[in-house]
Amino acid sequence: ILNEVSAKGQQVLLGAECKAAYVHIDDGLVLGDVRPTHVKQDTEEVNAWMETFADSWQEAGFLVRDRTRVGDIEKYVGYYIQAKPALLRIPPEKAWDLRESLRSLTKRERVCIRTLRSLLGIWIWAALLNRPVLATLSSIFTLFKKKDGQVVSWWPFVAGRWFSCRTWCHS
Repeated sequence: ILNEVSAKGQQVLLGAECKAAYVHIDDGLVLGDVRPTHVKQDTEEVNAWMETFADSWQEAGFLVRDRTRVGDIEKYVGYYIQAKPALLRIPPEKAWDLRESLRSLTKRERVCIRTLRSLLGIWIWAALLNRPVLATLSSIFTLFKKKDGQVVSWWPFVAGRWFSCRTWCHS
């Protein structure tokens, strides 16, 4: 399960014989390599593994409503699914919007905490693809807690962390 590997800041490269699963709250995604020379065979294998994965969740008591097959899905919980190399990505237009919004707030002398909080929620969604960057947020949450509902000047350390959020954001 990729969630466990991702939480440790590691990445996984799936080869021809590898399959992986990613679970997000009540959604699951099965990943596998479909080689150009073995499309039919590899597609059937990944779909069979997805069925086994879904069956095991159902047997454990979960309701499995959707079993989408290879090639029938472009996005998963808002992330684009890229085939080669296999990975989940932030949609480019969303990454650009997020980067520009972060940049705009970084330029301001004073910022509204509610606006920061809202934008940070979107950034956290993007950062779930690279969980170690979430560690940069403690000073930002301290600012939120102490200045909730206010328009405030940037704390120097928080401004640096906010800038780090902006520079990490890529598609």
